[in-house]
Amino acid sequence: MPVALTFNPPTRMTRGDSYLGNQLEFKLFHTLDSDILVNQFAEVDLSDEEQLANVIDKKYEIVMDPGIDTRKNGCYQKGVKEYKGEPQNIPTSPFTLVIIYSNKGINNLNYTQDYCVPMVIEHIEGIKLYNKIRNTIQSRVRIR
Repeated sequence: MPVALTFNPPTRMTRGDSYLGNQLEFKLFHTLDSDILVNQFAEVDLSDEEQLANVIDKKYEIVMDPGIDTRKNGCYQKGVKEYKGEPQNIPTSPFTLVIIYSNKGINNLNYTQDYCVPMVIEHIEGIKLYNKIRNTIQSRVRIR
């Protein structure tokens, strides 16, 4: 199951540590209602790495390769999760993709960042997943 996140941030040419004017990263969760995730992430200081890493119990997160620390340094991020056998903690729906926005130097409070998230879910069995997934996709939720 590959998930990719692409965005086009403004760049800062004078910075040596990071040229991106802002940063996005993503985490994929299963089983939990999206309202629970919205409420939990709304209470977190996104600049605190330790607090951000422990917002939701790890058993609900689908950990992808490469890990989030490797992915989040660029504006094209791809994570893949492949189950070669039956997982111990079987993911159940709903699946919720959380996109975390970090402003690293944009002074415009009205700035919005466009992004794209393609995702592929494959299954060995001959079942019709496309319409089931398409019918249950929820619109994105914004936290300000």
